[in-house]
Order: sequence, then structure tokens, then C-alpha cells
Amino acid sequence: MSVETTTNREVIESYVAAWQARDPARIAAHFTDDGVRRWEIVVPIPIGGPNCFHGPKEIAKPIRSLLTAVPDLELEVRQLVETDQGALLEWVHTGTHTGAWNRLTPQGEHIEFSGVAVYKVTEGKIAEERLY
Repeated sequence: MSVETTTNREVIESYVAAWQARDPARIAAHFTDDGVRRWEIVVPIPIGGPNCFHGPKEIAKPIRSLLTAVPDLELEVRQLVETDQGALLEWVHTGTHTGAWNRLTPQGEHIEFSGVAVYKVTEGKIAEERLY
């Protein structure tokens, strides 16, 4: 799957649209072959698992897991700022936790979590996403 864009902002807007479509393959297709998606926060013990993923195939796995656990997951963009090297995105995810997600047992509760992502974009693809 190719992602055709001209500016760093358009790359991230397309990436956000893929999240809003809840399509793990389309989300992961925004990364370079050696792209990195890294959580810079300490992953809470109940969630567990690694905090860094390399390449679209590996990046898609935890995204697919999250979207399966929270099938109505929504992404709200609070702010998107283009930079020379990429972009900064302030975001909020909301949804209902109905499926297993790592060590978290589903209880049908509403979830909400927010963060900031820092992107490095190379030739129309995400080379690195760091999530805070």
C-alpha cells in the first residue's frame, strides 16, 4: 500500500485518517520499511509488552490488538503542528474496552487516554513515531 503525500502535515493527516478508519494495515503502511514506533513512557504493568516496534509488519501487530480490544476506538486530534523534520500531534483515544488487550481483561468500560506524538518523516513516510 502506498501513501502519496507532499508535506509532512499531509503524511500525518493521512496517518490520522487511517487510525480513524481503524485499519491496522493502512496505519502501518505509513511507515518506512525500517520505521520505528516507540512508546517513550513507562508501559503500565497491567498492559505489559514491548514499547518499541520496527517496520510496518511489526508495527501493525499491537495496533491490530488495540483495535480488536477497543473496536469503537476513536482518535481526536487536538493539535497538529508541522516541523522541518516531521510533525507534532496532540491526540486523545476513546472507546469501549470489550476484548483482551495484553494483560488487561475487558470489562466493557469506557477508556480514554491521551498523548503527544513526535514524528520524523522521510520521503513521504514516517521514519519514527515517538509517543509520550
